[in-house]
Amino acid sequence: HTEFAEKVFGELKEAGIRVELDDNNETLGKKIRNWKIEKVPYAIIIGDQEAQSGELTLENRDSDEKQELSVEKLIEKLQKQIEEKK
Repeated sequence: HTEFAEKVFGELKEAGIRVELDDNNETLGKKIRNWKIEKVPYAIIIGDQEAQSGELTLENRDSDEKQELSVEKLIEKLQKQIEEKK
C-alpha cells in the first residue's frame, strides 16, 4: 500500500499540512503504540480496504474515534482545525 500512502502523503504535504509517513516493516500494533507514545494527534490507517476504496481511516489519539474520509474531506477537516487554532 506504499504507493497509495505516498500519494496521500504528497497531497497532504501540498495542502500545507504537516505529515509523516511511517513505512517501516513493524506490525500495525507497534506502529499504533508508537504513534500514541509520540502524542501525534491523528493517524491515517491505510490497508487493503482503504487502498481499494480510496477512503482513509482517520484515528484520533485522544478519543480513539475512527472516521472514514476521502483525501479531500480530510484536507478540509485538518485545514479548518489549523485555522481555528490560529
